[in-house]
Amino acid sequence: MGNVAANPHYQQSAHRMNVVGVMASCADCHVPANNWFVETYSHVVDGIRDGFAEYTSHFDDPAVWKARLPVLAQRVRDEMTREDGRTCRRCHDASQIHPASPAGQSAHAMLASGNVTCVNCHANIAHAPVNAEPAPHR
Repeated sequence: MGNVAANPHYQQSAHRMNVVGVMASCADCHVPANNWFVETYSHVVDGIRDGFAEYTSHFDDPAVWKARLPVLAQRVRDEMTREDGRTCRRCHDASQIHPASPAGQSAHAMLASGNVTCVNCHANIAHAPVNAEPAPHR
């Protein structure tokens, strides 16, 4: 995952470089922290899966990584949708976000109604844009 953390898009994103000095880490967005057991379980299981995948799949090869990224991106988006943006909401209070554009206002009204969640509109906010693909069924 070092190649993701070193990616210039991530390093220049609002979650890494901003005027208030907040520097979100990978775990801030990708590890749920609603209680210590869930956090530990998620971190261990995801870490083992990711470590095994890195060891066996040659993700250090940019072509291999680029080919696998759309499926991985969709998996993360699906998880964030299932969790209703729980990791986003740890830092962001949707009721305090007041978009200036009519489209943003409409989207945030839908967010409040539960019809969408953060990642539906902000999928590529910290990482380079990826057109996600549906994850294959197991």
